[in-house]
Amino acid sequence: MVRVGLLGRSGAGGCPNLLQRRSATGSIGSRTAEYQRFFSRVPARWGPLQQIWTNSAAEGPRERSPGGVAARPATTAARALAHRLPWIAFGGGWFLVWQLSTVKSGLLAPPYFAAPEVLIAAFADDWTLLAKCLASSGLLFLVGYLIGSVIGFITGLLMGWSPRADYWLHPLLQTVGPVPASALLPLAVLVLPTTYLSAAFIVAFGAWFPMATMTRAGVRSVPRSFIDVARTLGANEGFLVSRVAIPSALPDMLTGLFTGLGTSLAALMTAELVGVDQGLAWYINWVKGWAEYPKMYVGLIVLIVFCRALMVLLFKLRSSLLAWQQDLVRW
Repeated sequence: MVRVGLLGRSGAGGCPNLLQRRSATGSIGSRTAEYQRFFSRVPARWGPLQQIWTNSAAEGPRERSPGGVAARPATTAARALAHRLPWIAFGGGWFLVWQLSTVKSGLLAPPYFAAPEVLIAAFADDWTLLAKCLASSGLLFLVGYLIGSVIGFITGLLMGWSPRADYWLHPLLQTVGPVPASALLPLAVLVLPTTYLSAAFIVAFGAWFPMATMTRAGVRSVPRSFIDVARTLGANEGFLVSRVAIPSALPDMLTGLFTGLGTSLAALMTAELVGVDQGLAWYINWVKGWAEYPKMYVGLIVLIVFCRALMVLLFKLRSSLLAWQQDLVRW
């Protein structure tokens, strides 16, 4: 048993060194009795402190989180529900206002505004065409985005690793890259044989520029010491590129993928509106021309869900590739 003075020596208005630090095997009840005996001798002005310490001793040790903060006595599901509860309340209130303003009061009158049940009926009436348009948009986006990302990765890797390739390719990237992908659609329609290939080209172009730029930046930022140590151990150029440069540049490359996602989706919408007679953007424009506004709203909702799903999948890919950074950026 070790006696530890916590509040100094006894004196005028002071308190004696009576608080004892017991080992971890001591019972909570015995420690509570010690605290009570100790605080029975302290001055009256320390009464609040006595109450806090006595209650803490009676409650026992709290479970603590890895960061050292006392954990809340709620389950994971309860904490998740509490976190989303304001959004649930907001969604319920928004739905109530929507219903009252369209059906009950007529403040938002048709045909430009539709009640919730009208949107549900529009989706049920046209879900087969919506599914075909969604599949068409997904396939076109996937083809163009993957081709553009792969070409951008190769271009950025060449520029970042080879000074000679960077001398010739970087000015081209600086000149052509900032051009909006949708501005190249007339040229693509003129040069390429089909409008589908033209649409895939501008989607790929939207993904190419961010991916090439960020891959180049990531490869060029690899610490020189990494390369020197690997060469000292006998690594060849292929090993340096595949095992040193690319893993080190992976966070920047994923940033290029995120940036290219938005530009490719914008190019996809432009291509479907102008040249491709299929896809979600084409469907939205087509039903708007027939003044079927409930179906237009349904198409917009499906498009929003589609874009969000792509972003969620990309974040899942990032978390799996960068496990040590999965808590830094969340979606």
